[in-house]
Amino acid sequence: MGIDKSKDDNEEKFKSLIENIDLEEINLENEEALDKTKELFRNTIDFFSVQQKHRNKNREKTKQVYGKMAYGHMVCLGAINSLIKRYNSKPGKTNEKITNSLSLLSSFLQSIDICEVTITESTYVQATALLKQEMEIISAFEEIWKDKREDGITPNVSHLEFGLNELYGDINDIAHTGKQKILNDFYQVDFQTGNKINPTSITPVFDKKLARRLYGLHLALMIQGALCLDQLFKEMYDDGFTKEEYIFISYAGETLVKEGWLVSEEEKNKNPKWPEPK
Repeated sequence: MGIDKSKDDNEEKFKSLIENIDLEEINLENEEALDKTKELFRNTIDFFSVQQKHRNKNREKTKQVYGKMAYGHMVCLGAINSLIKRYNSKPGKTNEKITNSLSLLSSFLQSIDICEVTITESTYVQATALLKQEMEIISAFEEIWKDKREDGITPNVSHLEFGLNELYGDINDIAHTGKQKILNDFYQVDFQTGNKINPTSITPVFDKKLARRLYGLHLALMIQGALCLDQLFKEMYDDGFTKEEYIFISYAGETLVKEGWLVSEEEKNKNPKWPEPK
């Protein structure tokens, strides 16, 4: 059994906060007020500690349900970073289209890690906000390259591959908390109290089906983002992904099919209705 260092870590954080209290700045007049402040600080640390504890537990549960998609995520990201490192700091061709595209894809790349974290640690509403942004970034990139981009206008998500535009409405409803019932479903606990008002959870609650759906969407957007990056680098450097990197990205797409998140073109022709994710 490993040593639980969480209590020690919390105590160190508490000591650090107490040492930095400015009594005059927060108008503490006596020791009693200082004691109350210490109690508040302990509650601050406790809040973050409890949140992190639940997110860590959810991460372990979630990793078990991603299946091959988790490996697809790793190899796709590896291919992306391999291309970036190959041309890092090397000057390439530039123009307004390239500059605008670089800004968009930089935003997309910076969100990959935090988007994965929000899904895997079960903060699903926050995850949908990031996924919505990923969908719009990819769409804006496509509009730039088709000379259809209008500044200040939300991009048309019909440019998304794999029929992902069909999911935009649901993602948008959650991200903007536009439908109260959807929001209630995320936070209300299935617990019979006999009261009209159901209890809610302030800590993230794991949902297997939702985790797989959102993670699959994130991976599908990563794949399209990778292809956008390839297109951009070919314009800047006359070179994009290597043959091996293309294979990695292709495999990432195959994991979506193998896990039942996406259907192949052959199966889609047989049955146009997408299957439910496992």
